[in-house]
Amino acid sequence: MRSARSVSSAPAVVLLLILWMLPVCAPAVQAQAPPPDARYPVSIGGKQGFIDATGHLVIEPRFDRTFGFSEGLAAVEFGGAWGYIDPNGDYVIPPSYDEAYSFVGGRARVRVGADWGYIDPTGAFVVDPGFASALDFSEGYAPVNVQQRRLGADVKSTWGFVDREGRLAIEPRFQRTQVFTEGLAAVEVDRRFLLIRLGTRWGYIRPDGTWAIEPRFRTARSFEEGLALVRSEAGLTYIRPDGTTAFVVEAAQAHSFSEGRARIMQDGLWGFIDTTGAVVIPPQFTRAFDFSEGLAAVQEGGRWGYIDADGAYVIPARFERARSFSDGLAQVTLDGRTAYIDRQGRLVWQEAADR
Repeated sequence: MRSARSVSSAPAVVLLLILWMLPVCAPAVQAQAPPPDARYPVSIGGKQGFIDATGHLVIEPRFDRTFGFSEGLAAVEFGGAWGYIDPNGDYVIPPSYDEAYSFVGGRARVRVGADWGYIDPTGAFVVDPGFASALDFSEGYAPVNVQQRRLGADVKSTWGFVDREGRLAIEPRFQRTQVFTEGLAAVEVDRRFLLIRLGTRWGYIRPDGTWAIEPRFRTARSFEEGLALVRSEAGLTYIRPDGTTAFVVEAAQAHSFSEGRARIMQDGLWGFIDTTGAVVIPPQFTRAFDFSEGLAAVQEGGRWGYIDADGAYVIPARFERARSFSDGLAQVTLDGRTAYIDRQGRLVWQEAADR
């Protein structure tokens, strides 16, 4: 007679075996409808305007350049000056900057003359212009570049960080830096022995400027989804936030993770790995972009299409050019004309043919 224990444990064993055999899947990405006030830049007659998610022209083309909308405002250039408009096309911040970028975290970097600073959504300076270069805010901090003239024409260039109130939070002492992600920022420092320069190495700092991972990498990228891509003595390596190695990838090129997948190039073709380092989409594409909103733009046979996280085509490769999905639409080129498509590959808008 079989014991009650052996009978009750059998289904559990089978279930464990099934779970063990299942492939590691990318995080599910829920497709969402475009926001009602989403705006997409289009070029008509050499000027930039905006359409809505249905393809209707809602902001007449009158701008020279734009980076599109971010946090409810779009940086636009008109007559050599940059300002910011709202989704109705009205100026919220008049054109008054020599260069301007999108808002990120309630701050936008702008250039006045040769100096960079940061403004808030009202146009008020929260970080006065005074930096030679600047990057976007992320997690409350932004990298800024300070240049100091030394003897002759020699210029010392170093990077530090400012906080949202404009205070210098981390003194400029790095050769190069990236923004903070997941609590850490990749920074490059000079290595010297006495007066001899030994080259540079990358490491990771915390928001207080202390080292979380000592500088020992030849190159380094920001942390994404718990992993950062570095070039170590072992080659292209993905590391954890404590600096330990997650895995080494055999590839000529690799990129950071996005939606559970990272691009890698092997033998001149692009594929994707998962967060364990396993190749889940074999290299087969001549070009590829990161996954965004559940799809990745890939080029095969000279044409672009879109695949899902398993590598299956959702939108067949029929475009001459393609960009990643954003707010439910993707910009493509079809028959030599710029267009926008939805997630089913349907044309939402396409510029008119030349008459």
